[in-house]
Formats: sequence, C-alpha cells, structure tokens
Amino acid sequence: MGASDINVNDSRRRQAALLAAALVLAVLALYAPVGGFGFAAYDDDVYVSGNRHVLGGLTPAGVRWALTTFECGNWHPLTWISHMFDITLFGKNPGAHHLVSVALHAASTALLLLLLRAMTGLTAAAALVAALFGLHPLRVESVAWIAERKDVLSVTLWLLAAGAYLRHCRRPSAAGILPVAGLYALALMAKPMPVTFPFVLLLLDFWPLGRTRGAGAIPWTRLVLEKAPLVALAAASSVVTFIAQRAGGAVVALSVRSFGERLENTLVSYGWYAQSFIRPARLSVLYSWPAEGWPAWQVALAALFCLGATAGALRMALRRPFLAVGWLWYLGTLVPVIGLVQVGGQPRADRYTYLPTIGLAIAAVWGMASLARSRPLRRAACAAAAAALVALSAATAAQLTYWRDGASLLGRTLELDPANTVARNNLGLLLLGQRRWAEAEAQFREAVRADPREALPRHNLGLALKARGRHEEAVAEFKAALRAPLSPARASTVHSSLADALLRLDRRQEAAAHAGRALALVPGNDSAAFTLGTSLLMDDRLAEAVEPLAQAARGLPAHAAAHTNLASALVGLGRYREALPVCQRLVAIVPDDPQARYLLGVALEGAGRKEEAMGEFHKALELRPDFAPARAAVDR
Repeated sequence: MGASDINVNDSRRRQAALLAAALVLAVLALYAPVGGFGFAAYDDDVYVSGNRHVLGGLTPAGVRWALTTFECGNWHPLTWISHMFDITLFGKNPGAHHLVSVALHAASTALLLLLLRAMTGLTAAAALVAALFGLHPLRVESVAWIAERKDVLSVTLWLLAAGAYLRHCRRPSAAGILPVAGLYALALMAKPMPVTFPFVLLLLDFWPLGRTRGAGAIPWTRLVLEKAPLVALAAASSVVTFIAQRAGGAVVALSVRSFGERLENTLVSYGWYAQSFIRPARLSVLYSWPAEGWPAWQVALAALFCLGATAGALRMALRRPFLAVGWLWYLGTLVPVIGLVQVGGQPRADRYTYLPTIGLAIAAVWGMASLARSRPLRRAACAAAAAALVALSAATAAQLTYWRDGASLLGRTLELDPANTVARNNLGLLLLGQRRWAEAEAQFREAVRADPREALPRHNLGLALKARGRHEEAVAEFKAALRAPLSPARASTVHSSLADALLRLDRRQEAAAHAGRALALVPGNDSAAFTLGTSLLMDDRLAEAVEPLAQAARGLPAHAAAHTNLASALVGLGRYREALPVCQRLVAIVPDDPQARYLLGVALEGAGRKEEAMGEFHKALELRPDFAPARAAVDR
C-alpha cells in the first residue's frame, strides 16, 4: 500500500468520524425536548419512579436484587442497574433519565455508521443507514420512554459486540470470540431480544464480510460452530426469559389467543412494520387487537408481500446480496417479538422495530446505490434521501410532542383508537394519581363497558370507588375482578385491595382472609401484610399481628400507619425494647403526630428512660393539648 492509499484511507476515516459526530449532534438536537418531559403514565412507575429498589440508587443490595429478580416479567439486570445509576447521579429527575436514553441512542447511531463503513468501505451509504436509524419516528417510543431504556442500552451493546466480531474476523484467533461473547452477554442482560445476534452474524459473514466466498471461503459448518458460545448464550437467555415471563403471567395461553390468530397477526405485523418504515403514520404507544380479527384480505395481502419479498431477495442473493441480508435481518430479528409466542396483550409495538428496521434500511440504501450508477441518478438519489431525512425528522419531532406527559400520550392513543381499553385504563390510573376520582371512575367504567371480562379495569374501578368512600361498591368490583383469569401476582394485588376495602367496612375476618390469600400468592406483598396485621391488631390478636406488621414496616419504610400499628402491637405486648426503634422511625416519618410522640414516650418509659419519656409526652401535648393518653401519662 502506497502513501497515497494511506492518505485516502485516513481521509475517509476522518470523513466517517465527522459524519458520525454530525449525526450525534442531529439526534441530540432532535430529542432535546425530552429533557423537559416527565415520567410516562405507563410503566415508568414500575421501572423507576415507583420502584423502591431502583429508588434506593446503586447499592450492593440493589445490584443483588437486579441480578435475581424477575420483576416486570423479564430478567434484565443491566437495565435495572442503569436505572439505579441514574437515580444515584440525578435523583428522581425524569429529564435527566430521558437524556441518558437519548445519549445511548445517539451513540448507537454513530456506532452503526462506523460499523457499516468499516464492513463495506462505503461512507455515504453507511451514513444514510445510520441517519435512517437515528432520525426515524419509529424510534421515538424506545428513546422517549424511560421504561424502554432496555431497548437503547441493549442495542448499544449489540453494536459494540458486532464491532468486536469484525475485529475477530480480521484477526482470527481461538480466543477472539470471547470479547464478542462478553459484550453479547451484557446486551442480553439489558434485554433478551438480541437472541438473534448469532443469526445476524451469519448474514454478515455472507455479506458484506464475504467470509463464505472467494479464495479464502470458510465452510458454513465452521462459521456456525464458531458461534456456538453465542448460541449457548442466546439459548440460556431464551430459557430464562420464558421462565420469567411465565412467572410474571405475561405469556398468553393458546386458549386466549389461538395459534391461527397469532399466525395472522404475525403476517400482518411484518407488513405493517415495513409499511411504517416507509410511511410512518398513526403511531401509538398501544395498539389493540381488532375486535373481529384481521380481515382475510389483509392477511392474504401481507402473506403475499412476505413471500414475494423473501423469494425476490433470495433469488438475487448472489447478484445483490445486500437485499437478502437486509430482508432476512428484518425477518429474523423480529421473530422474538412477532407474536407466535404471545407475551403481553399487544399485537405489535413500535419499540419492536428498533433493531429490525436496520435491515430494511440496509436493503433500501444499498439497493438504491446499486441502481443509481450514473451521475444524474446519483444526484437524484441524494436529493431524495435528503428530502426523506428532513420529512422523517419532522415526523419524529411531531411524534415526540405526544410524549411530553401522560395525558398527551394516552389522549393520542385514544384519539387513534377510542376502543383501546388498556389506554383508557392507564388514563384512569393517571387521573387516580391526580386525585381526580370522578374522572378516573368514568374512564374505568368505560373500559369495563368495552370489555366486562377484563380484570384490570374492574380492579382499578374498585380503587376509584374506594377512594371516594364507596367501599361496598368497591368490594363488588374487586370480587368481579377475581372471577377473571389472573396471574398469581395480579390476583395477589386484587386480594390485597379487597382486603383493604373490607377492613374499612370493619369486616375484619374477611379482610384477614383475603390478605392471607394475597400473601400466599406473593409473600412479598407488603400492602397485604399491613392489612392482615391491622386486622389482627383490631381484634386484639397482638402477638399474631406483629410479624405481618413488621414485614409491612420493612417493605414500606415511609408508611406511617404500618409503623404506628407495629409500635402499638409491641407496646401493647410490653415488648418495649423492640418497640423503641420502631417508634423512633415513626417519629422521623411524622414528627408532628402526637400519637407517634406518645408511643415513643411509652416505649422509653418501658425501657426505663423515664425522663426522656416525659419529654415525649409533653411534646405530644404541645402538638395536641387535648390528647388524653399523653395527658394521663403526664398526670400519673
């Protein structure tokens, strides 16, 4: 290689680096508004804002929990750890959490450009594919939704693993696959969807790496065996994911969605995702199944599209290998989420396209480049590409506006699909959190009317009624919810809510029975433990009340009533030394509560610290002069 060749290569590398930097800036500018967005009214509470493990920040205990939990129906410890890290750095500031996701997406955009350029040597084509990835409105759901951190994190690691694989291919060695396997394992620990990574590497072996052709061609069997460690990781991740999703009740039984329905939805979804890549319109955070199933003509058209595109791509695999690689990338990487194994209630989701549509972009860009051989055609192609990127960026900016708050997001979903019961239910929960009880009740009633068999709207309607003091009606709704098919976790929640409503009606034995069932289903249900312990306390079964109340106090460290009731039980049993730290914690939670001060005084007096006890009794009377127990203690 001469000096001029080295200079050309250096120039091209600098050009690629500058284009990557420009794309990073474009992505950051496009997504800058999310820095002012809040938590979404859908799953962000489960992942961050209401998750006590995450809110504890990055701690050894938090990491242990992340590595062992199946919460949210998945095993993705690296995602949990990333959220904990954000809490440690930024606290509960949603804008900062959003911007971390944007930074990861921008990094992936740059990595994709550099990876494709390194594999093909074509800077302009690689930049266009990366721009289509970074600026497309289908990306909004993955980037602007804090709960989808797993998407952007896993793909960043996926691309780093692909880069490590390229280095391995250029300098093969027995240990060369180990860095690839390490990065791939991390990607799987962020989200299990990258299980198809070994399959994509085989496609890249065919094109653009060309490892299967030419003088140094490697047999397919050897290429497959080379990826055995990666396949083993994918298999392990698949097994763990299935166990986690089944444990979380996310796997939908064939009795609910038949295989025929799933197959129809698979065909329609493949067509819909491809159409949305070309013309992104009416994008939503929640799609619902058609009430009467997919029309036969639509299924037939989708089947013809999939078969025709596959046959055409394979037929031209030797002449235009990028078409086959791009199309099979798209088909293959969607398999884990295409719905043949139905997880969750949605038929499809924009976030599922985050990795797969890279394949469509590769096929489209390299296909266009192969046709635009003359200078006029190349100019026309460049102009068309520039116009497309401008239009896609404008569509992304418009789509982002719906994510500024929960009301906008769910309102847009209901505007597109008024019969969407999940969106209506989530809007009701948002209103419930804002203490707009009547409006929440109206949304839940509409959701129940649309699908009376669904348990979740029934349960949430019960919550709205309970909040309005209509406990008898709430009990009826909770019992109706229990008659629907429920996962153990969901059934535990409903039993717990029913127990609380029954306790408010002073039906203590029934309340204790349902709280006990909730704990039998999910032993860590701290709300149920509180209700059980409170029921027992009200029946003067103090010794039995201590254990569930202690669980509630541990699990709900800011729950004043749990600490009050536990302190009352321990004081009532004369276990003053055990009661003392509980009372001290209670006073820290509610320092202006006279009962908390009184209970601390009793515990101190029982522990022989009479002077300190008298001080607490006096503080109780300062807060409430007519507080009789404290007055009696002072006058003794």
